[in-house]
Amino acid sequence: MSKPKPLVALISSVPDQLQELLAVVTLRYSAVVIPPGSIFSLASLPFLVILHFQAHTSQQWLLVEHLRRVFPDSKVFGVGQPTQAEDVVNAYRHGIMAYFMAPVGYQQLLAQLDRQSRPTWQQWWARLMTFWQKPVSEAPLQLITPTVLPLKPGKKVDFQLRFLGRFSITTATGECLPLNNNRTTLLLACLLYHRHRGIDRDRLIDYFWPDVPLDCARNSLNVAISQVRQLLKDSTQHADFINFRDGKYEVNPTITFSSDVDTFQQLVKRGKSDQQLGHIREASVWFQQALDHYRGDFLADLPQLEWMSTIRDTWWETRLFVLEQLTALFLEQEQFKEALKTGHQVLSLDNCLERTHRQLMYAYYRSGERSRALRQYAECQQILQEEFDTSPSLETMELHEIIVRQERKKVSFPLI
Repeated sequence: MSKPKPLVALISSVPDQLQELLAVVTLRYSAVVIPPGSIFSLASLPFLVILHFQAHTSQQWLLVEHLRRVFPDSKVFGVGQPTQAEDVVNAYRHGIMAYFMAPVGYQQLLAQLDRQSRPTWQQWWARLMTFWQKPVSEAPLQLITPTVLPLKPGKKVDFQLRFLGRFSITTATGECLPLNNNRTTLLLACLLYHRHRGIDRDRLIDYFWPDVPLDCARNSLNVAISQVRQLLKDSTQHADFINFRDGKYEVNPTITFSSDVDTFQQLVKRGKSDQQLGHIREASVWFQQALDHYRGDFLADLPQLEWMSTIRDTWWETRLFVLEQLTALFLEQEQFKEALKTGHQVLSLDNCLERTHRQLMYAYYRSGERSRALRQYAECQQILQEEFDTSPSLETMELHEIIVRQERKKVSFPLI
């Protein structure tokens, strides 16, 4: 599946050079242009920031200091045409991460953005936790995930829902509801996924009939809802499964559910909690159990509509996160066979992750497969060159030298 482009904020007051810089940056990134005067009123800023210098003045340095103070997690890069060497020195002194000459340094800027655009696992976890813990009333509807903890073991529920992979609904007696791979089933899946808060009628129309005249779209929605209700009535004996109230369609709150996304989310949280406490083995078990519940991408067997893309990407990237953590945990326990398995799964999802290439190099070398470790380095080198026109990082090259020299040194885990 295609991954969304990372977002870059471009702060510029140089209109004659802006379009040229934008043309380069937007080859691989989404960009938002922000006037310098608007910075002091912003409440948030993307992870990657390009500050396009026009003049190296004291006002410019105040702007840089404001960015570093208010948005300490953002990576700020400078682009400009310094008139003296002191301009570049001042840029670094005030917190610019790297400075590039315009326009000759644009490709080097892209290479640096590529190195920084893949968040570390700590940053990614923080982003996921923000996503999961946001109050339902504040989060965008299409991003809402179930916030109810899984019911205690042994307590029966009316229905078990599976959203990851092939969509299914199973009754308490183990019977699977007969579902077709059509838009009616997708509408049912949407209603059930958003069951904790309901969903506006107009939003459903936007999701499923965006280009249809309003009267026709409402008629199509009414027909589809009737079909959903008939299916549920025939299969579950719940005549009031789906209700309409105050402009919203809601699932009957007296009906109980469990779902794979609930369980997957909670197992990941437990794994991370034990990982932070240093309980390595326990964390590994939780993460492995979480992966057991990821049987495919979100609603993979149903028609793919635009409203599903953000939800699908979030769960896909959560799976990638879990696999990355498992690889690191296996290495810490010197379980190299398992680390090789999960590491290759990571690269099958995103082969540009240099850290994972480095982990596989280390696992192969510690397993006595030096030639495989060297081939892994060559593969990493080729991918970085082809995709980003850059070379491996110093950490990766240092590990490569250790392997070439056949040292018995155990590499520290910050390097891995």
